[in-house]
Amino acid sequence: MGSFKLRLVTYFLLLSLLPVVAASWAFGEVATRGELGNTDSRLSAALRVGVAEYAQRVNEDATKTARSLARATTVQRALRDRNRAALVRLVRNLPPTAFYSGQGELLAGEEPTGLAAERKATVSAPGGAVIGLIVVWLPLDDALLRRLRTTAGLERGDRFLLTGGSRVVAGPADLVGEPLSTGGRPRYVELGGATHRAASAAILAGEQQARLVALAPKTEMDAAVNGLRERFLLVA
Repeated sequence: MGSFKLRLVTYFLLLSLLPVVAASWAFGEVATRGELGNTDSRLSAALRVGVAEYAQRVNEDATKTARSLARATTVQRALRDRNRAALVRLVRNLPPTAFYSGQGELLAGEEPTGLAAERKATVSAPGGAVIGLIVVWLPLDDALLRRLRTTAGLERGDRFLLTGGSRVVAGPADLVGEPLSTGGRPRYVELGGATHRAASAAILAGEQQARLVALAPKTEMDAAVNGLRERFLLVA
């Protein structure tokens, strides 16, 4: 009799647990897809803010500066007279800027050594002859990434990177130089020995190409799903 009761209790427990196990598995799948969707939405939103901030910085720091300098009488006079000393004094108080003669000779400033967004303005004499060219650029470097990250309000663990030529060119020192190819829809990538969810957007085209990449570590996504699954099991 006792053996029969034990078997009955065992069967009852198995019948009770099977739906719970099935429901737990189904819930885990739903939670995984939900966390993936939330991560993709979060990264895409951060990218939109980052790209908008980048465009504003290019406009404020480079485009407007180049146009303003081209209209300045002191700059026009210095370029006409090829006054290097006056141009060098100007460069000291400007964003990264280079002044060229009408023949393309560098008179003051330096050319960019890495990826940069360049904006140009031509300076012409009253008769229409070109007397100079002004190039102002925004370096695509760690300083820019810090500004974009602050504006985008990335969550803990998320990060921004800059890629050029399918390699990381700005970001954490241990990742710079690592191969990374992104594009299109968000996807998983391997970087620095770990798996990340990545979304990216082009911010520089032409001869120099660069992308802003938003990353979220897969370990934190898995931790969020596991936490939900544990709470579900406790309730079940």
